[in-house]
Amino acid sequence: MTDPRDLERPSTASQIVIEAEGGLDFDPTFATFGTRAFELVVDMVVLSLAMLPGLLVAALGGGSMWIVGLLVAGVGFVAYVVLTARSIARSGRSVGNRTADTRVVDGITGKHIDMGRALLRTLVRHVFSTILMLGFIVAFFDSQRRTFHDLLARTVVVGREREVWTAGSTAD
Repeated sequence: MTDPRDLERPSTASQIVIEAEGGLDFDPTFATFGTRAFELVVDMVVLSLAMLPGLLVAALGGGSMWIVGLLVAGVGFVAYVVLTARSIARSGRSVGNRTADTRVVDGITGKHIDMGRALLRTLVRHVFSTILMLGFIVAFFDSQRRTFHDLLARTVVVGREREVWTAGSTAD
């Protein structure tokens, strides 16, 4: 057995080697499929809560109230998309990313993306990728687990960096 005093503190390391055109400027640890599914469920719950008042008015209101309800639900959707994109542009995290401990970053530099790309990614994620599930099927064929909305916005979702412990040998 190795003496515990010979252990070094953990350092971050990635076991995945990535080759891309032009190369990457960072060493990512990609989020797993399970983690990405969990963050999607959390984000969908938040989106549903944002749209719930309008959907309730549309379902329970009579006559022309369903149109008002759909408009209120649409406002909830737009508010969710804008606020989520703003959060991703500032910190790389939506509510789902925060709970899953992941970040959305630029696919080449590993830095935060701008508001335009964050808006595009969020809108496509909740309109096309979630509804048609096509966007998530793409991830099974991508080595970086990038979905359709990630490919469009040129982003990747990264998890917490791996900690690697090494045991050194000492000569006594």
